[in-house]
Amino acid sequence: MERGDVIVDGLLKLIVALAVVGLLLFETGAVVVNTMQAETTARSVAQAGAAAVDGGTSDESLRELLRDTADENGAVVTRFRRHTDEVEATVRRPPDTVVLHRIDALLSLASPERAATADIGD
Repeated sequence: MERGDVIVDGLLKLIVALAVVGLLLFETGAVVVNTMQAETTARSVAQAGAAAVDGGTSDESLRELLRDTADENGAVVTRFRRHTDEVEATVRRPPDTVVLHRIDALLSLASPERAATADIGD
């Protein structure tokens, strides 16, 4: 192998290694951001639900409001419970990843489900 070939080979290995590290950092960052956004969305959905329940909204209107609120934030409502003095909302956000969302075993990590509660009448 000539000296020029060794340099090119080394540069290619460096580029591939940097690409892999960059992808891992991006995926990790996407999961962290997605988790934080899911928590914020769950809180928003719970608060919207509590305000609607306090205002006497019908169940069908409430479901539509919750779907719309979650959809605006890129999430889906997986569960909503109305208690006597509070409501609880659980949402799931699809991941904004390049690879993780394609691997079934890691999908639950990349697409977190988060719950939040809000008091009725606050």
